[in-house]
Amino acid sequence: MAESYSSFSPYAYGMNNPVFWTDPTGMSIEPPGDYYGKNGNWLGKDKYNDNKVYLADAVTKGKDGLVTSAKNIQTLSVSHSEFRQQAATVYAESSAYKMNSVTDELQKEMYSIASVHQKNELAYGANSSKASEYLGLTPSQINKSSFKMTANAAVINAITGGIDYSNGATMWDGKEQGLFPESNNNRSVEYKGRSFELHMNTMGWNISDGHFKTWKGNIGKDFIAPQQKAAPANFGNYKNKGRIRLQSTAVYGETIFWRQK
Repeated sequence: MAESYSSFSPYAYGMNNPVFWTDPTGMSIEPPGDYYGKNGNWLGKDKYNDNKVYLADAVTKGKDGLVTSAKNIQTLSVSHSEFRQQAATVYAESSAYKMNSVTDELQKEMYSIASVHQKNELAYGANSSKASEYLGLTPSQINKSSFKMTANAAVINAITGGIDYSNGATMWDGKEQGLFPESNNNRSVEYKGRSFELHMNTMGWNISDGHFKTWKGNIGKDFIAPQQKAAPANFGNYKNKGRIRLQSTAVYGETIFWRQK
């Protein structure tokens, strides 16, 4: 099952954190039931190794430190393992590593990524070093990081039907998409040693005036992408030549959000 935990050595029990994670069958890690507040802070765990995750206003703990009851409890629709993986992805895909504090802009970026991630599971950051950094920490350790707690809160907001700051987006892109000119008609390009699909060419895009100004300003002098471009060719299974499939819906930080037509 090593491929299920590609960011960790197959020789490391419980993702290098055996105090929190157990692996009784050798098939998957199993955490206890865990409780969170709306702001993403971890409130504690119970005695049941059922991999459930709960939202609560407050908890009561016994002498052993385990949760015995909770106020206004709500069971979330994902397992705790899935919750943590989603939060790790949101953290990794966001601009958090560039920031000194959690600004309103960063919070909206994270909340937007979490909302879109409910519809679109594809995210390169899911297996990145930043995601591994998150997953390598216990929930109590994550309480010490406002950035990682905000990632938790973003997932909670998305799962519970909170505000969708992406305005109905179905995918997002980062800074790298803005670093190539209209004259580039390649399907794939390289950025920092990673190959990725250039969406202005494979799908075509249209960016509103306001979003274009904001995205360009946030990325800075390296930004050279066009505001609008139709896909120049049919690439593989994409039959998009001459089409514009992506319409911008929001921009936060260096991240742009798209609704696919």
